[in-house]
Amino acid sequence: MIWPYIGDCTIPDVDPETGLVRSHTTIHFVTLAKDQENTCYWLPKWSSNENEYMRVTYFQFLMLDLPIGNGGIFLMFAAFYSVLYYFEFPFFEQYKIQKDKPWPWKQGDGKTWNHLLKRAIF
Repeated sequence: MIWPYIGDCTIPDVDPETGLVRSHTTIHFVTLAKDQENTCYWLPKWSSNENEYMRVTYFQFLMLDLPIGNGGIFLMFAAFYSVLYYFEFPFFEQYKIQKDKPWPWKQGDGKTWNHLLKRAIF
């Protein structure tokens, strides 16, 4: 199970009635039970039937959550620390370990740093 509220709003990858794996490219529309209407309020109603909500399988949810959720968090932290390092605020620079040396991206012509950065990312 993914976690309580989201896990209740997804459907298993294997259909319990048929034992077959559900298609990961299909969006499933399911009528929610009364106890799920309060926890699954965030699900869109993209169906002609007003009682049906869009449901995704566990796999589909994870494939959406990993790059969007975790990638977004990573980019927010990377942007935050990039601002700190770029502007060299004195408050944070006082805690720099090697105070007598410049930051690696400020040394030399920058080609070495750019090469290392590309290797680290890709």
